[in-house]
Amino acid sequence: MDAGYEGPALTLRGEYLAQTRDGSGLPRDRGWYATGAYFVTRSLQAVGQYEYFDRPGVPAASRNRAWTAGGHWFPMRRDVRLTVEYISRRLGDPGVRAGQLLSQIQVRF
Repeated sequence: MDAGYEGPALTLRGEYLAQTRDGSGLPRDRGWYATGAYFVTRSLQAVGQYEYFDRPGVPAASRNRAWTAGGHWFPMRRDVRLTVEYISRRLGDPGVRAGQLLSQIQVRF
């Protein structure tokens, strides 16, 4: 199940997913995410996301919780995008938190 909204300045998206394994008798895997983005200026977009995924039928080390904060810069209309994001992820239960900085350039033609 997913939902989304995209306006001139604000974008919101979310999704919930789950799966079961036939005949296993294990609890179902489940997860969700929510993302929001807002154009601060015409060429700069702030982005935030939270995601959660849990597989209760396997060891707790597979639980994933993460938040992302970053931005997109569009120097030439929307055809070129520079993305910089910081992701803070906790794997397992109680889990260890680890951070990661990502950058990416995308060109659409």
